Formats: sequence, C-alpha cells, structure tokens
Amino acid sequence: MPTRTIVVIGGLTRRIIAEVDEMPGKGLTVTTKTYDTHTGGQGAFSAVAAYRFSHFKATNDQEPPRSVCEEDEISVRLVAAVGDDDIGSIKEEIKAVGVNIDRVLPVPKTKTSMAFVVVDRASKDHSVLLCTGANHGLKRDKFDSAEKLLEECGGLRPDLLVTNCELKRSTVEQIIETAAIANVPVLLNLVPEEYFFPEDLTHLTHLIVHKAEARRISDSCPKDDDDPLEWETFAQQFLSRGVANVVVTLSSQGAYFSNQEGEKGHVPSHEHNVDQLGGGEMFVGAYAVEYVKQRALGRWDIRAAVTRGCRAAMLELDHPGCIYPVPWADDVDKLESEIAKLQHEVDVSSIGKSYGMLRLHGQNSLLL
Repeated sequence: MPTRTIVVIGGLTRRIIAEVDEMPGKGLTVTTKTYDTHTGGQGAFSAVAAYRFSHFKATNDQEPPRSVCEEDEISVRLVAAVGDDDIGSIKEEIKAVGVNIDRVLPVPKTKTSMAFVVVDRASKDHSVLLCTGANHGLKRDKFDSAEKLLEECGGLRPDLLVTNCELKRSTVEQIIETAAIANVPVLLNLVPEEYFFPEDLTHLTHLIVHKAEARRISDSCPKDDDDPLEWETFAQQFLSRGVANVVVTLSSQGAYFSNQEGEKGHVPSHEHNVDQLGGGEMFVGAYAVEYVKQRALGRWDIRAAVTRGCRAAMLELDHPGCIYPVPWADDVDKLESEIAKLQHEVDVSSIGKSYGMLRLHGQNSLLL
C-alpha cells in the first residue's frame, strides 16, 4: 500500500496545567487545589492529532489502526528536540500514539521545553508561559538545503510539512524557504505570534492563524466579531503576498477561509463551543489530513478541509492540552453524522461529553 506522509517540525513540551476559578490579574495570586502534568507542545500535539484523524481506531489489539484513505496509508513523522534531562523521555509517549519519532533528538546541556498553563475552569480560556528550552535547539543549519530537509523528513518528500512558531525564527524561515526549493507544500500555524514573516509567507501553501494572534500582527482585522465575513480583508493581506490558502480560526464562530482560487467563506461552529487548550492543534491536524487525503485524489476543496477542522476542534478533550487521549477519525465522523441530523433548534446534550456540545440553535448554525 502506498504511503502518504505528513511531517511536523515543531515543539515537544512538558505542560503543567492548573485550572482556576478566576484568572490571575496583574500582581495578583490565585490558588487551586491541584495541577496536572501532560506531554504536549504545538508540534507534538499537531502530529498526534494528524495521526489520530488519519486513522480509524483499531477494533482489537491485534489489528493496527486503519487509514482513512482507502488506497494509501498515512504516516506522521515528528521532527523535534528534547533536552538531555529526565523529561526528555516524554518523546516515547509520542511514539506510543503512533507517530514516528526517529528525528526527535536530544540537545546536550539543554532542558526539555516546559509550559506553565493556567485554565479558567468555566470558560476554558487559558494563558501559557512557554520556556523554550530544547525547542530552540533545532537550528537552521539542519534545514539549509533540500537534501538536509528531506533527510529530516525520513529521506522522502512529504505530502505536507507542518510547522509553527515555537521554534526560533531563523529556523522556521529556513524551513519555509528550503521547502519551497524542495517543492514541499508547507502549512504554517502562526502561533505563538512572537515574530512575524513579512517576506517568507510567499512560499506558504497554507497559513492558519487564530483571530487573537491575527489581531496582534495586523491592523486589517475586524474590530469585533459581529460578521465573520469581514475577515476577508485580513486574508487578502496574505493572499496578495502569495500565500495559497488562508484560514482564520474564530473559536466559537468556527473559521473563515480564502484562497488564490477565489474560494472564500465562513464555516460556523456551534455557539457554545469553547476555545479549549489543544483545540487549535486538533483543527490543524484534521485540516492537514483532509488536504493530504484530497490531494491523493487529485482535488482540493478548502471548505471541506476547514469544515473537518472545525468539527475536530469541537471534540472535547478529557484532559485539555494533553496528547492522550486525542480522538480518532471515527469520532469526527460520528460527530458529523449527528450534526447532519440536526434541524432548527435541537437539544443535543444527549450526544455526550465526548463531543463537547451542549445545544445548537437555528439552521444557520449548522451550515457545512
């Protein structure tokens, strides 16, 4: 069976997550009874999400998970760095989920990246303090030629390369530049938005950015959230620089998309969908899989990919921000099936916590 490959180059982080009743303000201290420690990071979480959403859950321990592509297997590879400390062993958790970690290597005399996360118990809003550690140990010289990039990708040209801004700016810029030379499509998840790419975005196939980051890097964003279609001005800012596909994720409002082919529009989510920790990575993972799946068939429907991403982001995690247990493709299919049955005002609380839905109101909220 032919293999399609998604390579994620990004961060692998140990996350300490605490839920609070009230987010701390400037100079204030709040208390909570406990905290959880999980493996995460934008890169690692996106890789796990891509693997899970490209496979159906195995029915027994003897059978491997089945690919969502009838004719092709989809493999996911993570390129990342860990420290030479005890925490570096977290990479084995990524391997256990099904992601290839051959190029997750230790950086001498460096600590593994750590993130301290505070989550509002009610709204699920969150703030993150990221200690970059080994994430910045991935240097640009590992990717400064097509041969080196493809070596990091397992010796083959991947069907899609996914990266984000957890790495050093020089490294991300080099990855994008070299991928263009190697004719590898790139998806950049522009988070965190600590730096901005005025030139290198011209080589991107996909740019995905959350509305909060978008407003911090551009003055051409809507001032409020009343009309999602007003994000077209922001999208055009990047389409005019050569980006092929632009997606703005809008939390409870779903996502807005626009591309060079003139396709544009808004995919709604349900109005009570929370902006949970890990939701962005699940969107990226599902969108990436849909792109690779469609390209294997020789087509590209951006609305279908954005819809799939929105549905994946609606799946509520038992442990927000944790790579395990991330849902499977089956779970997205089941959710889409339930949504397709809904008409007008329907109480869907019986669908259960696993789908992260409380109530959908009105036919306009259910457009696919």
